[in-house]
Amino acid sequence: MAETPTLDVKALFKRWRSGDAEAGVSMAQRFSDWYYAITVMRLGDQNARAPLERACQTFAQRIMDITNADELIDFAHQIVLEEIRQAGGNAMSSDAPNAMTGGEFPSTLLVQAAAALQPEQVDVLHRTYTDKSLLAAEQPLAALNARHALKVWLSKNIGVPFSVLPKTPALDQAPLPLYEAARLQSSDEVRAFEQWLVTDINLCKDIAEFSVFAHSIRAGALKAEPSAASVSHEQSAAPTRTPDVAQTSAPPATLTNAQPVASGGGSGKLVGIAILVVIIVGIIMLANLFM
Repeated sequence: MAETPTLDVKALFKRWRSGDAEAGVSMAQRFSDWYYAITVMRLGDQNARAPLERACQTFAQRIMDITNADELIDFAHQIVLEEIRQAGGNAMSSDAPNAMTGGEFPSTLLVQAAAALQPEQVDVLHRTYTDKSLLAAEQPLAALNARHALKVWLSKNIGVPFSVLPKTPALDQAPLPLYEAARLQSSDEVRAFEQWLVTDINLCKDIAEFSVFAHSIRAGALKAEPSAASVSHEQSAAPTRTPDVAQTSAPPATLTNAQPVASGGGSGKLVGIAILVVIIVGIIMLANLFM
């Protein structure tokens, strides 16, 4: 019998319905990572927590109504989409510190990275994440590779603790920067991409970890003009909404494990995971008494 980490969510759901509590715990973990990635990318780190918690609670309250595994992903996705809609619906751009930046403004770290990366890498990232006049599919692979180069630099030179950092990006993830930039061309493309995410939990983690930088790039952190390269920290306290596209020389600072963790992404993720796992595990144990 396959180990639960290797099973997709539909297989885990079927095993849970058959009385396998361990499969239910694994399923809860998958959905918590998925919900967190979607909410933090759509709403921004500062605004994701409450919708995430409500989505987890609703999922836990209604999961017993689902008996057909083929309905599971649509059911779960609709819950989080409704919470996002109630929270405003549009993706956000902002420049706010969180756990991944060690309390630093992401724009500060991005400006340092921009000075070290190839100019064409910085340019394609800036244009992909900010210039809505360009064709959405103009250079998706170039943007994906530049995003990877940025992550590698931030990890090696700043100490940003990315847990997902492959040697090379997977080519089938080419739509990723377009999703982070809110530039997928239709709501159907966004829905398909997000539902694909639940099949790749590492990609969910990648999106969640990089979201603080994606939002800062969208806010203009990689602008070519030196005077405009950094986003105003006073303005960043009130993140601005972008149009809903599909729905819509100082040495670098170094992060160390000894530095205190800022509130935000990392802690929000743990809260979300804890809520969903604890609630669903409780339901799993109760459900097993009746199945």
